Amino acid sequence: MLINIDPENPGNTSDPDVIKAAGFTGMRFVSRNLDSVNSYVEQARSAGMFTLAVVTEQSHGYLVPGADCYQIGNEPDIDGTGDTMSAPAFAGHLQLYRNTYPGLAMITGGLASAQVVYLRQVRDHGGLAGFHGVGMHYPRDAATITKFASFAGGLPMVISEWWRPAEHIPDYVQQLRLAKVSLAGWFSWGYDQWALTPEQLRALNACK
Repeated sequence: MLINIDPENPGNTSDPDVIKAAGFTGMRFVSRNLDSVNSYVEQARSAGMFTLAVVTEQSHGYLVPGADCYQIGNEPDIDGTGDTMSAPAFAGHLQLYRNTYPGLAMITGGLASAQVVYLRQVRDHGGLAGFHGVGMHYPRDAATITKFASFAGGLPMVISEWWRPAEHIPDYVQQLRLAKVSLAGWFSWGYDQWALTPEQLRALNACK
């Protein structure tokens, strides 16, 4: 289980060793060419943590060195994200990064609209070729996850954002277990809404 963090905001980012001690295996963050981000990735890797860097409009094309995997784009299927684009355009965007960095592990930007036709169109335009997973945000239930997976070309689904508060996690975990698909990982908390204490981290991890 991984967690969303923001290396630019000390109030919403724990030391990698603290996160690891709580039982998390890694973290997800926006890839920015900033000393705070680059140094945090080095610390996380030294602690043996998995790192997923989100390459979004805020990244300006920058891929932080040394991340274990890169998420290309973020919520391209809804308006107002800065990464918004049509499914054919997103397919081309994915393949631009795939072809530019053939040796890096990548997943697609998380889809947030629950409209499976968007993913189907991305697949049909060749956007998923060479990718290691399909990102998905805020899945409503097991049926929605399963439906998306049917258009993922056999790739595992990665639940990379989830907004509900901690007390809802046990029910959500049950939904994930009901989904008849391959789940590469899920992220229990959004750094943009809550600061985490070590005690909260342990409580969240106990629900996985």
